[in-house]
Amino acid sequence: MSYLKEFPDFDFDIPHIEGFTDTSWHNNVSPSFARKLNDTHSITLWVDYLDPDRRECGGTQFLVCVHETEDGENNDVILETDHLPDALEAIKNLLSEATQ
Repeated sequence: MSYLKEFPDFDFDIPHIEGFTDTSWHNNVSPSFARKLNDTHSITLWVDYLDPDRRECGGTQFLVCVHETEDGENNDVILETDHLPDALEAIKNLLSEATQ
């Protein structure tokens, strides 16, 4: 999937994030990108519209969650932020902790 196909009017150019797969689906409120964290859990980065007025649920632009890979429903929110570098740093820390 491609977030631009699923969200053709999206107002933010999402950079490629190594190791992540575009899991965006038009029935969700925003694009998403995921990767396995370990044998049982995955990380999902949700990227909402840059324009806060276009965000269906309000809130911040970036959301980092950890969830069971098979379930996908029980999300632990790791970070909510309006700054992509902060979201990427949180992801880097999660991946680093998972390899220790």
